[in-house]
Amino acid sequence: MGWGVDADPSAAAEYYHAASTAGDTWALFNLADLFKRGFGVEKNETEAFRLYEKAASRGHIKSLNMLGLFYEDGRCVPRDLEQAAQYFRAGAEGGDCWAQFNYGRLLRSEGKNAAAKTWFCKALSTGFSDFHQAMGRLLSRQSDPELIMLGKQALARV
Repeated sequence: MGWGVDADPSAAAEYYHAASTAGDTWALFNLADLFKRGFGVEKNETEAFRLYEKAASRGHIKSLNMLGLFYEDGRCVPRDLEQAAQYFRAGAEGGDCWAQFNYGRLLRSEGKNAAAKTWFCKALSTGFSDFHQAMGRLLSRQSDPELIMLGKQALARV
């Protein structure tokens, strides 16, 4: 990230690899992110998926959201919205704001608007500034006045 030094994704990948080998689950997640984006390592979504799975199996909640995205998009695995929803829900119940938002998004796409709004509200309360900005932009474009209001509330927290 370049906090206090110049950003060096290759060095970060080496440190994350060493830390993940020593059992650090955040290192697994961060290394997976590098593989997913191709920063400091050759882009390899299959390896990213494997690392997210490993981190999730060790209790890393944010990894559940990432696995849900892979299943939702059909990247490295067959597209499976039921599996995506299961991962999003598990991450949402674990307190991850992105998983809460994504689970709400899937529920809304199924016409389960009341349940979706419940998860959007939870995401609003557990999120952080960058998340609130993204949530606000996404919900502000909806046709439902309640979602637009949630979007405005999210943007007010930025």
